[in-house]
Parts: sequence; C-alpha cells; structure tokens
Amino acid sequence: MAHDSRVEDWLPAGEEPHATGSITHCAILRNDGICSVSLPSGEIDAAFDSATGVYYRDTRFISQLTLSFGGVAPVLLDSKHQPFALTAIFTNPAMQMPGGQLLPRQSLIMRRQRVLDEGLLEVLSISNYHREAVDVELRVTVDADFHDIFEVRGFERTSERPLIEVEESSDSVTFRSPGRDQLERRCRVGFEPAPSRFDGAATFLLHLEPRATRDV
Repeated sequence: MAHDSRVEDWLPAGEEPHATGSITHCAILRNDGICSVSLPSGEIDAAFDSATGVYYRDTRFISQLTLSFGGVAPVLLDSKHQPFALTAIFTNPAMQMPGGQLLPRQSLIMRRQRVLDEGLLEVLSISNYHREAVDVELRVTVDADFHDIFEVRGFERTSERPLIEVEESSDSVTFRSPGRDQLERRCRVGFEPAPSRFDGAATFLLHLEPRATRDV
C-alpha cells in the first residue's frame, strides 16, 4: 500500500478511514478510474448526502449536480443503473411557469441518461405532454469541493483548505484547486446548448410545443 503524505497532518496515527454510513441506497457507477455516487435519481448533493459525488483518484471533483424546474424539484418516477450507466425518469408537480400560467402535474416528462466514459456525459430530454405549449425553466446546479476521500469519510482537516477558483464562460464552468501535493486539480462542466444564463446554476429557457422534446 503506497504511503500518502497528504493525510499526515490530519489523520490520527494508526487509524484507518471510517465510512460515513451505509451507501446501499446509492447508485454507484464506475469506469476507468471515475466513480459516480448518487441517489437513485442521479442527484448529487454532498450537503444533503455526504457520500455523493463524482470521484477521481480518491478526490471528489463534483459535489453537486442537481436538477429543478425553476427551483422546483422534479418527481422521480423510475430509475435503473448498470455498472457505468444510469437512467432516471421524472415528471413535474403542479407548478407555476415563468409566464405565470399554472402547469398541471405530470405534464412534463424528463429523462436523465448518464454514462461514465473518459468523463461523465449526461443527456436530459424534456417532453411536453400538456395540450398547450409551455415555457420551461430547467436549472442544472453544479459545484465542486475537491475533498479528499479521507475527509469525505469523516476525518477533520487541520490544514487550511485551498481556495477554489471558478471560471465561467458562455457554455461552461471550470473549477480549479491547488493541492498541497503541488498538483492543480481541475474540472470542466460544459453545456450544449449554451444556457440562457449561469449564476451558480445553468438555466435553460426551453419553449416546448405540445408533444415536443428538447435535449440538453
């Protein structure tokens, strides 16, 4: 077992890392050194469930990847996963749309398809089953914390945490963090099409005619 100097200052001598609790409820995908730990819906939110995240080489790169309709959480209908892929199907609760109209529940169907390859690829397909055209505000909230696996498992860090730099462009956001091992860890999240705006969440304003489908 290789020695890891990163944990000397904050890991009690002779102790091994302990699990944060059961993760049997999570969907775990692995491929080529990348690991995604999420709720069965595919949602990743370390503030809500501390084990969730996208990991690479014992570091959590993505600590949040969540979906909403204008801030309203979708309702999970079904999900399934394989060792390196996940599919989840959602619908909407009754909610008010950006234009002020009330959208009845189960008017929208959203499909999430996630695959681990050289990175994480996710396709969101939203279909309108309402009898009228609707304007949908899809929000994708993403964040990174670059926590070491020991810290994720509950050991307190005693050294100062490096600052995370965030660089936004019209169609991506990049997170950077300098490590104590002199390595810079970097994670880029790209969007296609480009979001209408980005303010901590990538917001897509989608116009859907009846029976129409849009992909993000």
